[in-house]
Amino acid sequence: MKKSKLLVFILLFSFVINFLPKQSLADEGNLSKNKVVEEKKELVVKKEGTDKEISDKDKNVKRRDVEETKLFDIEKSAVVEKDKSVTVTTKITSKQIHNGSDVIILLDVSKKMTEESKNKAKESIKKIVKTLLEDDEHKNLNSVRLISFYRQVKDSVELKPSNVEQMINKAFEEAKNNYNYGVSMQEAIYKAEKIFDNEQKSGKRQHIVLLSQGEATFSYDIKDKENAKTTTIKGDTVVGESPFFPWPFYVEKTFKKSNMIKDFNAFITMLNRLGIHNFDNIKDKLGLADYLKFFGLDFAFDYIKLKEFESNKLDSSKFDYSKTVGEGYHNHSYQRINVVSKEFPFKKTIMAALRSKIEKENAGEVEKLLNKATVKVIETALDTIFYQREYVFYNHNLSAQGEAKIAKNKNINFYSINVTDKSDKKKAELEKYLKDMSENRNFLNTNDSKLADKFKDVLKEISIEDRLHKDYEAEILEKDGNATFSKAGGFFISVPPKVNWTLSAEDIKNAFEQNKSLKLVYKLKAKQDVGTADITLAESTAKYKINDNRQKTEDAGKLLLKLQDVVVESNIVDTDENSANGTNGSYPNGTDLSTVEDTKPEDNNKPDNNKPDDKENNKPDNNKPDDKENNKPDNNKPDNKEDNKENNKQNNKEDDKQKPENADKNKKPEINKEKGTKIPKTAIAGSSTLLLAVGLLGMYISKRKNGK
Repeated sequence: MKKSKLLVFILLFSFVINFLPKQSLADEGNLSKNKVVEEKKELVVKKEGTDKEISDKDKNVKRRDVEETKLFDIEKSAVVEKDKSVTVTTKITSKQIHNGSDVIILLDVSKKMTEESKNKAKESIKKIVKTLLEDDEHKNLNSVRLISFYRQVKDSVELKPSNVEQMINKAFEEAKNNYNYGVSMQEAIYKAEKIFDNEQKSGKRQHIVLLSQGEATFSYDIKDKENAKTTTIKGDTVVGESPFFPWPFYVEKTFKKSNMIKDFNAFITMLNRLGIHNFDNIKDKLGLADYLKFFGLDFAFDYIKLKEFESNKLDSSKFDYSKTVGEGYHNHSYQRINVVSKEFPFKKTIMAALRSKIEKENAGEVEKLLNKATVKVIETALDTIFYQREYVFYNHNLSAQGEAKIAKNKNINFYSINVTDKSDKKKAELEKYLKDMSENRNFLNTNDSKLADKFKDVLKEISIEDRLHKDYEAEILEKDGNATFSKAGGFFISVPPKVNWTLSAEDIKNAFEQNKSLKLVYKLKAKQDVGTADITLAESTAKYKINDNRQKTEDAGKLLLKLQDVVVESNIVDTDENSANGTNGSYPNGTDLSTVEDTKPEDNNKPDNNKPDDKENNKPDNNKPDDKENNKPDNNKPDNKEDNKENNKQNNKEDDKQKPENADKNKKPEINKEKGTKIPKTAIAGSSTLLLAVGLLGMYISKRKNGK
């Protein structure tokens, strides 16, 4: 009975062994073709943020259809040479940022335009049309329209080189025939702005060009005038319409700023007429007035002030575009009087001085009452004459400036052209209004040889600065534009070696038109042995300038020199069965330097179904229907070399499937250096079968002995 149990145990053990997963082991005479991995150390360059797209983030490119405009791309590469030098290549590719320009010219055709102003305006417009249309290399890329205005604002008309003079003359003639008084400058700007609002998706740059003698006489009303901010008018007078005779009964009136100290002589004369004498020196006793005057602060005694709405600082929500204000003759129009105080300035100080002069302590009772009455009369007279008040005006020029600012905030370019008459008494004042609303507070010069550049975005300059490691020097090998290398220096502050590369507007333009990249190539060589530590070879900075704006700076990444392990994996080993140890290998060409695979032994569990001649080993054991492993072919035969290769390929696929997907790719592979004789796979399969047969035979003999 004990022997029977032992035989059953042997049977079960052989059965389990037969179904255990088997490793892919090498045949004694034919070692499986494991891939062999080698390791070596190599200098490599890694890039951090060097391939970069530069966009205009601060909207110096004034196009309304995009938030940011692509300017140029930077691409860097670096190669470590055999002599350990490093060749660095930088490429710059510029993008198209100019799709054309739409220009609306606003022409003042009012009565205020003299013959000199008209001629200046006509010549300026003709030059703009010629520059943008006649000299346009890409036909129909640009457009120019004209809006004429006086008290009325006309519809826009298209201008061409063939009709420009005719359309200008027609605009002046129509205005003259329609009593061309008044200047609605803000309305003209607003109309051009609305046209561009409807065309903002065109992709073109939008421009408003104003040609005016400089004095606006109408503007849009302000919604909340009571709370609108005001500012003091420069100068002592304002000429406008009398508030006592409203339109159409126009009466011109001059409003004056008034100062109490300056007007005190007239007040002393009035007191003398009232029989109150000995006050001729009273203003000399007002030390406060002299003190303020010494510091230029005597305006504190202004009792009549001239104020204007700060409409140049208003946005579109503050204007009432349904209502126009102005009398049509002056840029200031009276709006209201603000009473600041019903008392004259510094009343306590002045009245104290008057009382000390009039009221006497040793006077009789009647005289005291009379003196107090006199002081009261003088106080009332001063309050009546010198009470503090402000005259508030519309300044139609400031409203025009405010509308120009609104347009510029929408990325519409705004230019003024100076066409004021030299003989105009207000020339300097009016020129300042026009200049303040123009781009960069400068008039557009139509005689400029580069006038066309004003109407498009031009990359004036691109420069790349590479700050190098202190132990390296650079040799310029190839360059577009201008490139220089400067060595390290400095006494107190260390200055690193640098490679500076500069591209001009002409370089950029030519490269863009030829559809090519601009390139700089230089070689870095170490002045001494830098060892094997990781170092920063170069830190790059990109700078660029658009039109006349200030240069912008952006970081352009780093090049890092590193010493790292490079894994070289061979192709399949060609074996030689006649070698002394059973296998020999050579590595064919075409090694893959980037792929790293596991070197675990291959799994030969999968059957080879392509071997029709090996029928004996494919017969199933009828007593064990689940024993699929006995269907394996016998790979021990020397004639099955091709079958072995096929079987190994299938086993490699099975190994790949069994690898975890999230395995660390950077992990160094284990190197299989063992080359001894391995247990053949078929030996395990054969042993299992033999043990199974012996077990069955033992059970049969045991049962026979027991008489069963």
